[in-house]
Amino acid sequence: MICYFIPFKSDIALSNKESTYASKKWAEAYIETNKLIQRLNSYLAEKLKEHKIKSSLLPPTHNFDQKSLVSTWSHKHVSFIAGLGRFGLHHMLITRKGCCGRLGSLVISAELKPTKRPEKEFCLYKRNGSCVECVKRCIFGALTRYGLDKKKCYEVCLLNAHIHSDIGFCDVCGKCLCTVPCSFAAPAEKDIEIPNT
Repeated sequence: MICYFIPFKSDIALSNKESTYASKKWAEAYIETNKLIQRLNSYLAEKLKEHKIKSSLLPPTHNFDQKSLVSTWSHKHVSFIAGLGRFGLHHMLITRKGCCGRLGSLVISAELKPTKRPEKEFCLYKRNGSCVECVKRCIFGALTRYGLDKKKCYEVCLLNAHIHSDIGFCDVCGKCLCTVPCSFAAPAEKDIEIPNT
């Protein structure tokens, strides 16, 4: 499996900070990154084929059941397994380059040595309880310290899709990812070991 993270530029995140709903710039970045992931995966598949390595192309998004909101393939979960990052309180993957961006993955027939999973928590809340900025940024109440209401979150994403329907289908929000300590890098505060549980 090949997994990768495409970080957004800071101006995209900043554009999504102020308004109640997702900014047009954030919505456009989502749509354009979906196209980029498709092109990148197709390119990688062709290059791997030259080396007799088979691959399976996966959609960048919208491969989930609309009722249960459970996906058949989760880029963030396989990226966690592959060692790309750790989950934050906001339920998104925090990589060494932060969480503000998009994940892509490709299933391949070759065996690869996985990237060593980070041993330290990247989420300050999980590390030492010092941060709940992502919860504060979720003004719709879908995200709390105790969990994520996926249905409420997706209702907001669909509302944003309606607001930005002129640019294509962009069921996004991203408020919990923008301008928080883990947006663009894993917080560098003193490392605390993850308890063995």
